[in-house]
Amino acid sequence: MEWSIPDEGSQTGVYTDMEQWTDVRRAVLVEGISKRAACRRFGIHWDTLQRILQHSAPPGYVRKQASEKSVIAPWLGRLGELIEANRDLPRKQRYTVKRMWDVLCGEVGEFIDRNENVLLIGNSGTGKTHLAIALGLAACHEGRSVRFFGVTGLVTALLEAREDRRLERMLKQLPAGHGTPAVPGGRQDLLVLDELGYVPFTKAGAELLFEVVSRAYERQSLIITTNLPFEQWVEVCGSERLTGAMLDRLTHRVHIVEANGESYRLRDSQQRIRRKRTERIET
Repeated sequence: MEWSIPDEGSQTGVYTDMEQWTDVRRAVLVEGISKRAACRRFGIHWDTLQRILQHSAPPGYVRKQASEKSVIAPWLGRLGELIEANRDLPRKQRYTVKRMWDVLCGEVGEFIDRNENVLLIGNSGTGKTHLAIALGLAACHEGRSVRFFGVTGLVTALLEAREDRRLERMLKQLPAGHGTPAVPGGRQDLLVLDELGYVPFTKAGAELLFEVVSRAYERQSLIITTNLPFEQWVEVCGSERLTGAMLDRLTHRVHIVEANGESYRLRDSQQRIRRKRTERIET
């Protein structure tokens, strides 16, 4: 079906399906498919495709007003637990955790404006991804452009892009320069990279991840979750020199939060087992 896109000044036939508009832009600008292939995939004419690529949103599209209800509220409880669990830590670490709380409660723009990074380090099941998602949602709530990747998935996508000779195009979509508008499929203010450390990279994969970090350095904020202390990153990245260069860029301006302790998944599993045993006894 052909989409109705009005001429400038027209008030009729306004196309407002932002999701499909974004799908078209992502296919061409991020996935790197040809314009002719995009026309065939989405059943649109060439002129329509050109208009879509020229505008970040459909003509006449009005962004919904942000809800007054905080979108990060469900995640605040976990961070409160983290603060309580770290009362005995040195003051510097307690301060870092408290700053994370402040960030979640409404100061997200500060670390993004300063192009600072956040590293969430700790054992599996301690809430690192939970907190990273909360920060990303808080940034979205402020109108920032955010993208979330599993680190392994990102590296795989970069390797595939290199094979298809569209690596540079994909890399250009990731870093954000000052004043860059947040557009669907466009450059991002914040990248969230989840679960670094579970799967080692090939030499080529590690080099591509370093390229992402290097391009983001002092231009864009990164949030990275990992289960590995810094001295073990070489086990994933392979090269000591590359690992050192990556850490040097990541930790130049950084907030580090150590999320150690008992796995909430293990705790929940044990609680379920105890409840089932109690139910059996009662019956």
